[in-house]
Amino acid sequence: MHILINITAILAIFLMYYYNIYEFIYCCFSLLRRVKGIVKMFEKQFAKYARAVSDERERRSLYRLYCAKLAAAIITVAISFVIVLEALLFDDALKTSELTIVLVTMILLLAASLTTIVLHFVFRHSYNRILNRPRQATEMPEVASYREKTREINTRSKKFMKWPIVISCIGVVFLIAAVVCDVCVSEDLSAISHIGVVVFGLLFGLCLLVSWLLIFAAQCKKNIDGKTLESETADEARAIDAAQGREHKYTLEEDKNARSYRYLYPNLSLRSQAEKLGEKQSKAALLGIIISALCGVVIVLVFFSPFIFGVSLWGFAEPFLVTLMFVCAFVVSLPYNKKLKELEEQQKAELEENPAFAKNLWIFRKYKQYEKEKMRIVYALYILSVAVGYVLAALFPASAWSLCSATLLFLGNALNVKFVTELRKEVRPAEEEIDREQSNSAI
Repeated sequence: MHILINITAILAIFLMYYYNIYEFIYCCFSLLRRVKGIVKMFEKQFAKYARAVSDERERRSLYRLYCAKLAAAIITVAISFVIVLEALLFDDALKTSELTIVLVTMILLLAASLTTIVLHFVFRHSYNRILNRPRQATEMPEVASYREKTREINTRSKKFMKWPIVISCIGVVFLIAAVVCDVCVSEDLSAISHIGVVVFGLLFGLCLLVSWLLIFAAQCKKNIDGKTLESETADEARAIDAAQGREHKYTLEEDKNARSYRYLYPNLSLRSQAEKLGEKQSKAALLGIIISALCGVVIVLVFFSPFIFGVSLWGFAEPFLVTLMFVCAFVVSLPYNKKLKELEEQQKAELEENPAFAKNLWIFRKYKQYEKEKMRIVYALYILSVAVGYVLAALFPASAWSLCSATLLFLGNALNVKFVTELRKEVRPAEEEIDREQSNSAI
């Protein structure tokens, strides 16, 4: 039964990631405040789909279907967390098979999950039918262009997604085998069943982790290259939002200069070196996270599970994994950070010597101020999350209460997005002035 509980937690985390975890958190606070906040959140999430539809009646119909799908997903996540909470509170009942409450909640979870899956496919079918629609003479050219670009991006994504899907399907097979071993435990086959749970659980965890890391790596690459849906359709989105009476809000995803060194390094030679080092640093950090995560899952299932050494230390799994990934990412990034610091000092000296680069120097100082002030808050939350995780693990070594410390990680990531968004909004006018000055000087 503990296998089923762990699966439930994984399902909740996957749904939150799929539907944008920060919007999920925002929606939860909206639920506590007022209905108006929920509607605002739904409309914000739906905007990227609304831009592909010219007819207002069809747009409203698609919006109702989207709300039903998202509401079902939120209910599924809520029930999943209820099950995990029940497992933590009634751990003794799980061991003595007094599982009535958990089983009833799992039935509700099954119904909510099936509803979410059905609504998801119905919505995707309706939206894909709209995307495949040819240009119409009565609609805005931007709407047709938005559909075409979205269709092309979705096609590229489908080509890449085949491997994560295949690996996930293989993982499901291992998962079923692990559940069978966990449920069909008998006195005669107890040792074999426990070994089966560990082996198949390990294979399932590895498949799930590899699949998720492949998706994560692809998303990181798209963000670095500036090839996200938001960045490639930014011009169309602004025009469509104005025509449909919707306020267009700035997002990091549509900002092609969010990861650019263009304004920080006007020296082309230094900029080229910084871009190469930054790309190598990102790849090294991502590779370090992937390798450490894979090794961490193996270590957790072998040494922290009760199946091999007879001692349950599940509580230490989450803080151990987070610590391992942070340390590996930091160590492999350290050489590149040192070289980037040297380039920064060279570029800073040039900016201070040349008055023509006054705006570039102002942008440079804003970024350094962000690193010194805002990033310290984010790093402090990360460290606090790990520390709280170990404290909870020490208090409840056999339970998964340490997972609660992950909320501080989510909070740190959410604050980082907020801080970077504020920084980009502040420096973008200066970047636009630099572009205008360069355009005028080129004429």
